[in-house]
Amino acid sequence: MNENAIISTRIYNQQLADPVFSSPVKLVSHMGAIQAQDYQMAKWAIGIRLCQGTLQDVEEALQKGDIIRTHILRPTWHFITAEDLPWMLSLCSERIKAAHRSYTKHLGITSELYKKAHTLICNMLKNHNHLTKTEIEERLRPEGIPLEGNRINYFLQVAEAEGTLCSGKEKEKKHTYALLEERIPCRTDFTKEEALGWLALKYFKSHGPATMKDFI
Repeated sequence: MNENAIISTRIYNQQLADPVFSSPVKLVSHMGAIQAQDYQMAKWAIGIRLCQGTLQDVEEALQKGDIIRTHILRPTWHFITAEDLPWMLSLCSERIKAAHRSYTKHLGITSELYKKAHTLICNMLKNHNHLTKTEIEERLRPEGIPLEGNRINYFLQVAEAEGTLCSGKEKEKKHTYALLEERIPCRTDFTKEEALGWLALKYFKSHGPATMKDFI
């Protein structure tokens, strides 16, 4: 396959040309994961890949929790379907937590401090009380939780990796956090081999032609 053919095939498989999906959820499922660092702009990474649909369709899927925004694959924001999150999280959780361990000594975060912050965050999010990062910070400060040096990011991202938190309903165009067990009640267990197989299938279908080195 020549270079032009590779490029055109990849553009098609990434749904950037002749898109076939009208559902934001089916599109994200096809892609496996879509990077979502800039929350508002990242919605268009879904929108431009739809054959029809509006930004409102994308936002409705996010509000309902059919599409989740979380740190997955590596410590970076991604959009992923609620259906895919449990098995992909089980595959990536330890890798994400390991990437954060270097911060614990630098920020002085002990296991006791993390557990205290984690318990407080979970309690404040109970009963579908979705909060922004700023709102969570405001409630942690009176409890004596040190938040200097982006400690809040550590608390939240490790909790995501542990399968405790995920994205909640948007509030004034801002990302919020919710308890995963309240947001995604149905869990599906995969073996590591099954999870790797699904990840490979989604990657090569949406990003191919590609090599094993690309996938790794």
